[in-house]
Amino acid sequence: MILLAIIGSAHGIRGAVKIKTFTENPSNILSYGALRDETGKEYCLKFLRLAPPDCLIVTIAGVADRTKAETLRGTKLYVERDQLPDLVEEEFYHSDLIGMIVHDLAGQEVGHVKAISNFGAGDFLEIVDAAYHLYTIPFTQVAVPLIQLPTKELKGVIQIDRSFLLDSTISQETDGEDE
Repeated sequence: MILLAIIGSAHGIRGAVKIKTFTENPSNILSYGALRDETGKEYCLKFLRLAPPDCLIVTIAGVADRTKAETLRGTKLYVERDQLPDLVEEEFYHSDLIGMIVHDLAGQEVGHVKAISNFGAGDFLEIVDAAYHLYTIPFTQVAVPLIQLPTKELKGVIQIDRSFLLDSTISQETDGEDE
């Protein structure tokens, strides 16, 4: 299942909630129909209004008061992968990249993708190496020039330019230069 939203705080006294969406346009989440939590329970959302930048205020079928709405805070809402639209070239679903092996331009393994984060300045790949060190790199075409998603024949790989890593330790380890 693919995470599309997280229920946030209750909004008002009639059971409305604020949801943070992970869709390109927050209101796109309504086109998927009922969403499910980790247990498979369905949540039917009804749009009330936008709450920029990436949230909506919605009501949920069966939730009629603030007390019930407050119990849903933190609930993650999912859809099945096959419900997602096809992507155009150079677009990726974050869930498809998590766990992929990362190599540098010379073909040396750097680690694997742990997560993709966005703190307001664009997406960053979080990479964990074999020693469990965490590194980040801007998720841009220059810093991440190649992504080959796995297929039945190929394992899939992400290639990065080490000079863009935000931790100097890993980029210096393979430079071959001693300081």
